Amino acid sequence: MKVIHVNYSGSQGGGAAIAALRLHQAIQDFDADISSEYWCARPDPDQRTYCFQSARTSKLNNLKNVLIGKLLKRPVRSLNLFPTSLVSKLNASDADVINLHWINGEMVSIHQLGQLKKPVVWTMHDMWAFCGAEHYTVSSRYMDGYDQDGFKIARVEESEGTRGVLTKFDIDRWVYLRKERAWKNLNLHISTPSRWLADCSENSALMGHVPTISIPNCLDLDLFKPLGNKVALRREFNLPSNKKIILFGAVDPKIARKGGDLLLRALEGIKSPEKYALAVFGNNQGAQVAGMETHNVGSIYEPEKMARLYSCADVMCVPSRQDNLPNTCVEANACGLPIVAFNIGGIPDIVDHKQSGYLAEPFDTDDYCHGLEWILSRSRGDGGSDSKIDYDRLCQNAREKAIATYAPEIVASQYFNLYRELVGE
Repeated sequence: MKVIHVNYSGSQGGGAAIAALRLHQAIQDFDADISSEYWCARPDPDQRTYCFQSARTSKLNNLKNVLIGKLLKRPVRSLNLFPTSLVSKLNASDADVINLHWINGEMVSIHQLGQLKKPVVWTMHDMWAFCGAEHYTVSSRYMDGYDQDGFKIARVEESEGTRGVLTKFDIDRWVYLRKERAWKNLNLHISTPSRWLADCSENSALMGHVPTISIPNCLDLDLFKPLGNKVALRREFNLPSNKKIILFGAVDPKIARKGGDLLLRALEGIKSPEKYALAVFGNNQGAQVAGMETHNVGSIYEPEKMARLYSCADVMCVPSRQDNLPNTCVEANACGLPIVAFNIGGIPDIVDHKQSGYLAEPFDTDDYCHGLEWILSRSRGDGGSDSKIDYDRLCQNAREKAIATYAPEIVASQYFNLYRELVGE
């Protein structure tokens, strides 16, 4: 059996690319009669993938994406307007199954996608497949088929800018109707990394009839694991050895979904902030946060270095308002790092409340602050007054959950069984 994974980018991509590459590798290593290829729309500098289009075409598509972004000026939306050679090449391939991942960035048109002749597994990394043009939405329009009356309400519900040229038009309904017309005959099965996203898809007007299964993303547990002495590891990142480290992955502050503003409010409630230091990786300007000693460790692209950073922290903050199955959560778990997050989306699939972390009430920043202090107050060998679980047990539970859930051979086995079902084996 042969499967081709399709994702916009390869090793230099975002969360979906990372998850897709990990699954591709897990299937390659799986002890069964199956082979795997990874196709993308952007040339991969590590040459781990096959780029189905020329460098010139890839540059033209980038220009199209910039133009669409300027016209929309809204939270990330994908129109998938322009035809490419992808579907014709997939149909001509010797693959038994096509496994789609994040297929936007104008790498294929909606109309062409409906012309796939092979069985398709669509691993959803966001909500786009059953929505209009949105990748995430707080609106319920995907449940009622984008009724026209819902447009004004949806615009009010959007918490981010809506000043683009096309924002006066119901672009989401237009994209939704294109999908509805084009995808009627797809031989499709949906896979979602989180149970939350599976529920959303099953309750959608577009995909509610499609067979759906929830299979988590996989992870190299020999790479992401607890590593050595925290004090020694902290020297690499210039982090203090005499304070407890709160870790946070910084994001674009304009992306309300990621909840950076909620975290700032929660940190303002921390008692005795001088006892702690905040380590921020990713996009951060290096400013002090809530009067707490703050260290910007920059963007980290090497997984080995990321594992060392997780291993030198005491708690991980994930303040998202809406999220699927964040790679940072899964990686932190595997490194035995307790997580504080809101009880939303796919986060409860990862974090067991007061067993491997803390799930705060959405979006109660006081409770989030309490969760941070609850974990940071755990002493090794001392469960504290309100729980019999100590800090070491929290860390161990997180690691054990990762081993039982995200091991590559476990996830590859679930996908292998799904592929076999689709091809009738």
